[in-house]
Amino acid sequence: MSSKLAKYLVLSLFFISGGCIEEIVMDPGERAVVVECIIDNEDKLQTVHLSYSASVSDNDYPKVEEADVRMSFVLDTLYVDPENNVVIIDTSGSYEFVKTADGVWQAEFEPIEYAQYTLEVEVPGYGTITAETVFPP
Repeated sequence: MSSKLAKYLVLSLFFISGGCIEEIVMDPGERAVVVECIIDNEDKLQTVHLSYSASVSDNDYPKVEEADVRMSFVLDTLYVDPENNVVIIDTSGSYEFVKTADGVWQAEFEPIEYAQYTLEVEVPGYGTITAETVFPP
């Protein structure tokens, strides 16, 4: 094949591939609420971070300005009393988180081993978001 023919083929491929460009929009269109919470037994201060999902063109994640954040827990404990009766102790409670900074809510408590925790986050316009976990030993 001559070098002149090879140049025409390369130019032809360049123009053909250049004509098939299609714009792909990566924006989701709607924002979602992103909830980040790790229960920590070392600090005794539990923190929930709330932001909105970002589009590709955003430089950061916009922070949630208004929300109600609470965490409840349940722990059922079985034991045998001195008269050999099985006793179930239901320990439960809840904590209200307070907004401490943009997108940050905190509550001070020490988690209980084996307790089941339920996080509930209510953001106006987004409904209630829930998550559950059991705190490990």
